Amino acid sequence: MSTCPCCGQSLEGGAPAKALEFVPLSPRKRRVIEVLAKAHPRRIPIHDLSDLVYSDDPNGGPDDAPAVLRTTICHINRTLAAYGWRISGSRKGMRNGYGLMRVDAK
Repeated sequence: MSTCPCCGQSLEGGAPAKALEFVPLSPRKRRVIEVLAKAHPRRIPIHDLSDLVYSDDPNGGPDDAPAVLRTTICHINRTLAAYGWRISGSRKGMRNGYGLMRVDAK
């Protein structure tokens, strides 16, 4: 089994984009998942994630986009838990940022 050298997470078991394509999410929440799935298993710092998620917004997104994204991620995690995934966040060194992680479905 191969594992990520940064976080030790298994790189096997399917890509998140495929595993999460039918999860019922709003368009903005879906965009967060798409951006994180494309980067998987790497993490994305919150300001970079904000730029990528709101890149299609003519106004550049909300004034405090990182705070809005943090709240959105909390809401997404409530839904993803049933599908065996979660968005994990960290502010420590090489693991700084947000990324998708497989977890045991409840």
